[in-house]
Amino acid sequence: MMMKIRTIISAFLLGLLVYSLNGQDYNKLVIENAQWRILYDNESTPWLDAMSGWLLRGDTTINGLQYKKLFYRAFEEVYSNVIESQYLFGFLREDTVNKIVYTLESDEYLGCDTIDQEYVLYDYSYQIGDTSQLCLQTEALGYCVLSNVYVSNIFGAERKIFQFCWGSCDFIEGIGHSQGLLESAIVIRREVGYTAVWDYCVGTDEECNVVYVGTQDNLLSPKVTIYPNPCKGSFHIKSDSQDFRDAGITVADFSGRNIRFKDYREGDNLIHVYIEEPGIYMLKVSSSNRFTSCYKIVVY
Repeated sequence: MMMKIRTIISAFLLGLLVYSLNGQDYNKLVIENAQWRILYDNESTPWLDAMSGWLLRGDTTINGLQYKKLFYRAFEEVYSNVIESQYLFGFLREDTVNKIVYTLESDEYLGCDTIDQEYVLYDYSYQIGDTSQLCLQTEALGYCVLSNVYVSNIFGAERKIFQFCWGSCDFIEGIGHSQGLLESAIVIRREVGYTAVWDYCVGTDEECNVVYVGTQDNLLSPKVTIYPNPCKGSFHIKSDSQDFRDAGITVADFSGRNIRFKDYREGDNLIHVYIEEPGIYMLKVSSSNRFTSCYKIVVY
């Protein structure tokens, strides 16, 4: 009799768990004025700590599909609420029925080899035992099995947590990833530092206690070709656009720290750049009329 009761109780608790997970209201990720602040913590050299951010603001239609504009933000210093610069990074849209977040990449920043094509950024419909093949995750960890799903209160809402690779990789419903919105694909995992979502807010800059003091870059950019990439330190930037003539070049690592580099120009449309230290960098090309492009550069 006791064994039967235990069996009934166990079945009830299991059913309750399944109901709590499946019946949980879905938390949307693509929301107007959603803002993330991402902390880069360098444990061995804390003076390299940095704060960056993401912002979803404004709608646009591309190839007949509705997207939110995704902006990248650079903060004045770590733990600061002052934004020095921001620029249009890409576009996100969400299928809330199937619980899938899509992105449109145009600058090879994530290295997913899907230029000008939409691909799945997050899939929150995975079940335990499923193998994830998302570019965002596999770029950093390789293919991983979903080992656990549970619910926790994060940034003021009950959200599902999807644990891949036995807890080494967490997707958070409505937030993205435990390391940030896109950071798991663009930050090298190092013993001396890591990234994490430090703050999340939905609202105006004033409501989210951030101050933007920079000048917003234009929302379009000239077509730029970078080759070779990856490279051994020397690569070329080429564009046929007249707006490229007086382009400014900025190189930063993924902690947000600007990197010293050498460059020289051959005519109006070709720039040669040399970076000494191996690593993964963010290259920002700003043209004379404030058009901006951003690229991921791999130096080995």
